[in-house]
Amino acid sequence: MKLAGTRMRTTGPSGVLDLRYWVHMEWISIFVLAAVVLLNVAMRKASARKRTRELADIDATFKSLAFHSPLPGQTVDIENSIVVSEFIDEPGAEGRRSAGHPLIVHRIYKNSAGEYFLAISGTPPYFTQLSRERAKNALRRDAAAYEREFGQTT
Repeated sequence: MKLAGTRMRTTGPSGVLDLRYWVHMEWISIFVLAAVVLLNVAMRKASARKRTRELADIDATFKSLAFHSPLPGQTVDIENSIVVSEFIDEPGAEGRRSAGHPLIVHRIYKNSAGEYFLAISGTPPYFTQLSRERAKNALRRDAAAYEREFGQTT
């Protein structure tokens, strides 16, 4: 479809293909493709920076948590515990949430006394003590962690 007053020629005066038209279109295509690639790279970098910031905030929140045991005088400090397993529930993973929702991190910790704790990020974060049986069930999806902790395969 031609607009009024415009003249687009793909052939020269003798009816032979005019290469000036095609060279011009090739440069426009290259420019558009380069712009799309650069925009994609910039968006991925911004997304990676946002994810790194969110994970750092979650780490700081988890480190500030302390679990007060029902036994008098016992408090579990997460900073001195080891991470046995970590599962990051990505926004939009498997169609569960949209991209506007934050990351949700599930971590299982083990302290020096051999007790297990579950921490789930959120507002407010969820933190609870796990029995050995519940820890076994929670670690079944992570075969390497399960074998490391309990010395057997799932």
